[in-house]
Amino acid sequence: MYRNLAPSIVAVACFLANTATADTFNSEVKLQLADNNSYSVSLSPNYRYYLNAVDDSFGPLEMAGFLNQTSSIFTSFQNTNLPRYSAYSHALSGSVEADFVFENGVNLGLGGVQERWYFDSSQNPLVLNVDTKQLDFGYYINQFNHINLGYQSMSSSEDQTMKTFILKGISLIPLTESRYLKLEAVVKKADHIANVWDSQSIELDTTYYPQYNLGLSAGLDYTVYGEQNNQIIYSLGTQYFFDTDFYAAINMNMIMQGCENWSSQQIMSLGARF
Repeated sequence: MYRNLAPSIVAVACFLANTATADTFNSEVKLQLADNNSYSVSLSPNYRYYLNAVDDSFGPLEMAGFLNQTSSIFTSFQNTNLPRYSAYSHALSGSVEADFVFENGVNLGLGGVQERWYFDSSQNPLVLNVDTKQLDFGYYINQFNHINLGYQSMSSSEDQTMKTFILKGISLIPLTESRYLKLEAVVKKADHIANVWDSQSIELDTTYYPQYNLGLSAGLDYTVYGEQNNQIIYSLGTQYFFDTDFYAAINMNMIMQGCENWSSQQIMSLGARF
């Protein structure tokens, strides 16, 4: 699946490399390609604009936006191709988010996602619509620590609704002048209208930065659905900045559902700042 998209990825990489020239930046563009266990392929371009210039002269380059505590606007689009034996032919989604950071360290986030799942042509209806809205309220305790409370409301054209409550914390720990460790924890509780997809989850992630342009990450995501079903996701990844503005990342997720069902996901990303 990757082979057919390789020329496009190379072309985008060349464009991003030529684009990335600034010392500080206001814009960040990224292209992600995900192979979902050879079952489907997702292609997702996204763009973030920072309302104030971001200084990346201190701390890990990946965390520049976090360390500057700058308001931003984010938009993304995703196209997922599904195999012939699936009930769906493909899925499209788009999202818009705005995060406003105030001088006292408080931040307020607003966002929305629209998904369109297109059934096989023999199905009726032909499209499943899913809309999600999100509200976030957070606080920067200091330059290196942040906590956030979030709320999501999802509804679909099949009259399915789900509400999700989210608690998230991030801590960036300076180890030496050039080495850092990031710790991140996310707790979620989702309530489904019919109790079918009620779930509780905890996600733990850590990233070690041995130098300003390199990040090595590992994570664990544990989700319980109902009383018996569960899902565990183990993740490993790395991100490398070729210079201060152009980077690439690779992530791999191993997913276990129940006790025997394993699947994998590989994600490749290219990004540039300008």
